[in-house]
Amino acid sequence: DNLRSVVPNLDKVDRPVKAEDMVTIDLEGRVDGKPFINEKATQYNVQLQAESNLKGMAENLIGMTAGEEKSFDIKLPDDFPTPEMAGKEVSFKAKLLEVKEKELPPLTDELAKKLSPDVEDVKGLKKKIKAHLEKKGNEQSVAQHETSLLDELVEKSDIEYPPQFLDSEIDGMIERQVRYWQMLSRSKEEFEQ
Repeated sequence: DNLRSVVPNLDKVDRPVKAEDMVTIDLEGRVDGKPFINEKATQYNVQLQAESNLKGMAENLIGMTAGEEKSFDIKLPDDFPTPEMAGKEVSFKAKLLEVKEKELPPLTDELAKKLSPDVEDVKGLKKKIKAHLEKKGNEQSVAQHETSLLDELVEKSDIEYPPQFLDSEIDGMIERQVRYWQMLSRSKEEFEQ
């Protein structure tokens, strides 16, 4: 079913939005009166349990119908990637353009080949999935064993690092953080701030 959900059939429907629908929306968001998001005809998967920095977006879209406009506010999380936006409230205006319902395609030999070109049929796909899950389970088991051994070794060890090594690690951490901030910044001024 997880693989089938990768290639769902999307059928346009004339009803209010429900969880798991795919919608097309115009979305505008402002923080402290300044533009935050401005997207036209963007696709949004309405998932209630999805991890997102915009908690509450799906809940606000549910029940809307095509052509409807709605305004709502969402508070950004305190750990939002852009620190100066963390914890702030975003005022959204959304216009729902289209609602599409996701339907899982039937599990056929053709779908099995589409999902994994190296198999001939559903039976081959199931066999491949089983082998993958067994391999993954074995790898996790080995990794957990190695981790427990390392934890035990660390607990019994007392290591002193040379000051040069610590300085090098600290410099590397600072450089990675600066690159991360540069990547997130929308302007030179925002980065310098």
